[in-house]
Amino acid sequence: MGFVSMRRNFGRHMRTLLYVIFGVFLVSCFYYFGSYTGSPARRQQGGEAGDVVAVVNGEKVDRATFETVFQTQYERYEQMGMGTLGMLEMLRWQLLDSLIQQRLLVAAAKEQGIKVSRGELNKELDRQIEEALEARGARAARSQRDRRLVEDAIRSRKDEVRDAMLVQRLQEMVKSQVKATDQAVRESYKQVKARHILVRVDESGKNGLPDAEAKQKADGILAKLKDGADFADQAKQSSDDQANADKGGDLDYFGRGQMTPEFEKAAFALKPGGMSDVVKTPFGYHIIKVEDERYNLPDDYQDKKGEYRKQYIERQLSRAWQEFTAELRRQATIEIKDPEMRAAKARMEGRTDEAIEQFTQALRSARPGDQVRAAILFTLGQLYGEKENWEKAAEMFEGSLDAAMSSLQEIYLALGEAYAKLGNKEKSLEYYQAAEDEAPDDFMTRQRLLTAYEEMGDVEAAARQKTWIDEQQRQWAEEQQKRIEEAAKQAAPEAQEQPEPATDRDKGQASPDREKAGTTADQGR
Repeated sequence: MGFVSMRRNFGRHMRTLLYVIFGVFLVSCFYYFGSYTGSPARRQQGGEAGDVVAVVNGEKVDRATFETVFQTQYERYEQMGMGTLGMLEMLRWQLLDSLIQQRLLVAAAKEQGIKVSRGELNKELDRQIEEALEARGARAARSQRDRRLVEDAIRSRKDEVRDAMLVQRLQEMVKSQVKATDQAVRESYKQVKARHILVRVDESGKNGLPDAEAKQKADGILAKLKDGADFADQAKQSSDDQANADKGGDLDYFGRGQMTPEFEKAAFALKPGGMSDVVKTPFGYHIIKVEDERYNLPDDYQDKKGEYRKQYIERQLSRAWQEFTAELRRQATIEIKDPEMRAAKARMEGRTDEAIEQFTQALRSARPGDQVRAAILFTLGQLYGEKENWEKAAEMFEGSLDAAMSSLQEIYLALGEAYAKLGNKEKSLEYYQAAEDEAPDDFMTRQRLLTAYEEMGDVEAAARQKTWIDEQQRQWAEEQQKRIEEAAKQAAPEAQEQPEPATDRDKGQASPDREKAGTTADQGR
């Protein structure tokens, strides 16, 4: 028995024990604390300073709220096949980001004087109760017990429902301000032909310069251009946008909505021949020069002006809301207290070294045997892999394997890759085999194993994966064909049962049209 097999068997026994302990713990928590029933914006009491995940304009997002909401959301992620270790940290950051957004929007609605009366709230709660009962079926609607359970569950969320109503009314208020003149609709089809020079920002220094250095470089290029330097030549020499640097930064014609908002605003503010100052976008610092403009109107614009106007309004409504929420973010004071969340944010923004530092700090407070700890270690392994530090990556993946309670094949695959990069073929193959044993019927695992074995030159193992994948695809194709045939069979009797329209012949009389057609035919002969 190999070291991976022994470790896997031991791990399975330990995880069984952990599941039992964890199940007893959950039951005790449910009876002691009750289920989560309040809005995240309301449940702030009882947390110490160290239990605060973030602070939004002075309002705390406590850990109890965050973890409770995440647990609920994570169950949905798992049902959709998204609850993997590789995605868990991203999902946790997205949840926190949505909670921050919620705080900002609810506060903005109140500042605008938007209110929800008690009667309006009760009416909405009643609507949701009836909708939930209808979804559960006729029996639930008749059962007093079921009705009481549904009512209690929904009414316990009244603060959350009120907040949702406030945000909906805020959204309606923002969208009501969108106007559409004929000129505005026509302007939406304007395109500009431009060149740009990009100085990319990357705090790690791997794919660009730190922010301050990038800004300094961009200012230097702008000074040369103002002194008469040729824009295309400067783009060829200095632009970090490799897709068009060789063409002198030529972006050709583009319309609204095709560039980042900051870039678009600067470009469309220029007249042909005009050049921008330094413009900051998520990619870095740009200098833009507009060379031409045109109106790319559809050929049928005049005939279908009303339809195009409607499409324009729909686009503007979406854009107005996005700009409104973005402005709330810019004006807000948001402090991320939790190192895990700071790390996840840094990783999303490409700041690898900072992400490693913060995730390492987060490990100090992560509970042993916890799936979040396993995810942090797994993510650290991925980050070290991005830096091609495969020895450290393997160490992190090994730690993740010790902590994880699920997604084991995901870790085995990562370890197989790490040891392959380190040149340890024996360990690599054993971990790959462990992944296959752990999830023998998982299509994605098999596909990844096929690629891995092909890269390692293991013809036999690759062929085994290929055979399984081909067979699985054949079975899926057969099942799909059966469903199509069954649907056709069900549709055929229905079509036969449809009564044919009564004809004049059925009624025992000739149709005037038929008589006329017959006369014409006779004349033709």
